[in-house]
Amino acid sequence: MSEKVGVKEVSKILGVSKKTVYTKLRAGKLPGEKIETKHGKKWVIDKKDLKEQAKTNKEVIEVKEINQLVNKEDLLNEFVEAVNSQNKQVIQESMEKVEDKIDQQNKAIQEVLKENKEMKKELQEIKEQQNKSLLDRIKNLF
Repeated sequence: MSEKVGVKEVSKILGVSKKTVYTKLRAGKLPGEKIETKHGKKWVIDKKDLKEQAKTNKEVIEVKEINQLVNKEDLLNEFVEAVNSQNKQVIQESMEKVEDKIDQQNKAIQEVLKENKEMKKELQEIKEQQNKSLLDRIKNLF
């Protein structure tokens, strides 16, 4: 016969409140049964069934229980803030990438300008050489 445990022990095993255990039992989300005791009926759960439930609990995202109405505008504002915060981060990362690209392009442009200046200098020297040789040829004619 397998070991049966009460709601208090189940709440400790699953790491949830007793209220949550009762809610799950009534909803049929947790396998259990009511037995007659000297103090009245009591919920009990087979311990082997809890192992599977504990695994499932670890995979579930924690949800905050809200017992009051939430103002629509407050909720919308929180959502907008969260989206804006995420957008700011994405924009900041994008801007940093763009700035890096601009820096790389500026360096490349500076290199091209430097090479262009050197080529102009070389071209000027070639023109001067050609002019000298032309003058020399003209002198040699006379």
